[in-house]
Amino acid sequence: MLSFPNRATFLTTPLGKVKGDVRILHTIAVNSHTVTLRILALFCSTLIACSGCGIVQVAFKESANGTEGDAVQIPPIDELNSDFLAREDAGEILDQMPSLESRAFHSFDANLLRLGSLGTALTDRHKASLTGQFALQRFYENLNEPAATTHEAWADRIVEAMQAGRDGSFSRPYRTLSKGDALTFVKRTGDEPIGTIWEQSENYSMLARILVKTERNRNVSVYFELISYDALTRLFNEPDKVKPIDILKRLITEHDDDAAKIAYGRTLMSFAVLASDRNRQRAQGVSFLRSALNNSNILSSYYYAEALVSQAQASRSENMRSRYFNSAREHFRTAIAAGFDNAMVGLGRLYLSGVFGNGENQQGLDLLEQARSLGNHDASFILATFYRMGVIVEEDEAKSQQLFVEALTNGNERQRKVVIEHLSRNTNDSPFTQELYEKVFDMAQQKDAVAMTILARIHALGLYETQNLRKAKSWYRRAVRVNRVDPETVNEVAWVLATSKIHELREPRYAVRIMKNMMSQDETARSNAPYIDTWAAAYAANGNFKKAVELQREAIESAKKDTADARLLQILEDHLSLFERERALDEEVP
Repeated sequence: MLSFPNRATFLTTPLGKVKGDVRILHTIAVNSHTVTLRILALFCSTLIACSGCGIVQVAFKESANGTEGDAVQIPPIDELNSDFLAREDAGEILDQMPSLESRAFHSFDANLLRLGSLGTALTDRHKASLTGQFALQRFYENLNEPAATTHEAWADRIVEAMQAGRDGSFSRPYRTLSKGDALTFVKRTGDEPIGTIWEQSENYSMLARILVKTERNRNVSVYFELISYDALTRLFNEPDKVKPIDILKRLITEHDDDAAKIAYGRTLMSFAVLASDRNRQRAQGVSFLRSALNNSNILSSYYYAEALVSQAQASRSENMRSRYFNSAREHFRTAIAAGFDNAMVGLGRLYLSGVFGNGENQQGLDLLEQARSLGNHDASFILATFYRMGVIVEEDEAKSQQLFVEALTNGNERQRKVVIEHLSRNTNDSPFTQELYEKVFDMAQQKDAVAMTILARIHALGLYETQNLRKAKSWYRRAVRVNRVDPETVNEVAWVLATSKIHELREPRYAVRIMKNMMSQDETARSNAPYIDTWAAAYAANGNFKKAVELQREAIESAKKDTADARLLQILEDHLSLFERERALDEEVP
């Protein structure tokens, strides 16, 4: 089973200048006795706001009693979005909007007079633009005009469509047409966006991650699926061949976008260790992250600091190592000043590693405790391992167990998996306590697939009691039942049941079946080289080497398109060689 570093991607932009004049046409419908200074102010302020954008005509529609009269009729937002995205020119229109969205976003709390022209320009392009409707709401509110109610109703309906069936997590992101609308979504809640980046997951080609500072001064990440991804691919000559990284590169070259630079820089850093010219690729990654530095996007400082740490660790010059570490410390501090708990963990690790001298241990522990108090469960996990092993702090098994349980109880899926895997892989010297084992068991009973696969591994290897392959296979199957089309879960289970050296644990026919089902329902997974490799291995385990060879060649071609990673290609080719010689894989249980 192959795995990769998370690939950060990708898409956002202030986009160039809007070509041509912006003409906003309304109908003036005012009785003679209603022509007041208030309406004149509205007219004049909008002209001022649009200076440099062409001639603008603005008017205000008002009934005799000062209200809008008829109730606002708002079509279903999903239908408006679908119709818009189906247009041939949707990509070109979307390409025009981010510069307008950026200007509007930075005018929500100041320069309110600009919002009339900006909001109209956005809603003229797409009626269901959240940024456009909210801009018009704020504009008319500032002038105490009843039209604000209309635009507020539109904004409410758009937000409802973005939220429908989603919770804003990595696995269930809200929907958005653009990064601008995602930022506006957060802004309307009263929280403050302090960082943005584009990421990619197995289920979504593009995810906008918005780092939010809440009213309680906590930092949380809110995720949005970019539902306009397919429309944006039509900006390219061969849309079917476009990958997220192609859009990312375009945003950097055409629009100098800092969030795209962060994502691309992270991608280069992630794969540098696998590249033939790793030093050059790492340097390019650092360069992109440096060019992204922006005080309004705190993630730029954090990821640049991480890149500098990587450079320091790779450097052979003590002088350069010192320079890299010192610079990383300053950029971590910039992110910490904004309250970013991950930066506290990053700098805390540096202090505890001794790169600034052994006298900095207390600062490191203080930063980890500060991050833990903000709900950072990576910090809880690190502190738990220290107390467990008696590293830097005095050994304290009770404190260690408390922190492990804390991380398991409150951490996200990734953090829980890290904790459980650490505990299950470090059992020879320090096995689970009964409390921890029961916690993992309870999580499995509550249909947590990660906990189920760890329990399966525990029974397969006999880590806490006599080996029980029947229970192991049962937990593996239960993990798939709760996550039938989750690529990561299905891939892990299929790999174990097709390739395990414990032949009594194998269920190759079942492995083929669950891989076939998952691949048929997930197009992204279907083109993922490691998953295709697992699928091929399952066929080989069944003795169908012809199919295994066919799929393995497909995996190699997919890997070549996706990355030039020499190590990955070598592994895939080694597997192909085995299948061609009609031999199946025999692997350790991961």
